[in-house]
Amino acid sequence: MLAQVYHMRNKYENIPQDILSNIDKMGMDDSSFLTELEGKYLNTVAGISEKDFNFSKSKVAFLRGNIGSIRSSKKEYFRVERECLKVCTDSTLLYFGTLYIFDAKQKVESGGYDAAIVDRSKKLLSTKEMVRQLKKKR
Repeated sequence: MLAQVYHMRNKYENIPQDILSNIDKMGMDDSSFLTELEGKYLNTVAGISEKDFNFSKSKVAFLRGNIGSIRSSKKEYFRVERECLKVCTDSTLLYFGTLYIFDAKQKVESGGYDAAIVDRSKKLLSTKEMVRQLKKKR
């Protein structure tokens, strides 16, 4: 797969109820590896087919702040997601962060990450810049 960047936006009504009903089971640990449920959730909100990229069991870095300069965690990301989803209506358009999917070379350079999600950033980075950010954080 080529390196790609996505703005994860979706409407509340497009997230299947079987995934939403399990949101409290997501982000229960700080592991960088996603569970099957967490993977399904992110595939859904990103609008990416599991055939194109399957988040389940993928290693994902979570960052926040301007240009992804602050290391976050899976636990924190899903805590914020749960809070946002509590106040949604069906037509609410939600922003789930910026997703960076790495190619094989970038995965190695980033420390083994398949992808990174940056939340609450004002600036969009290239995948190369994101890999550099992750290298600094090691």
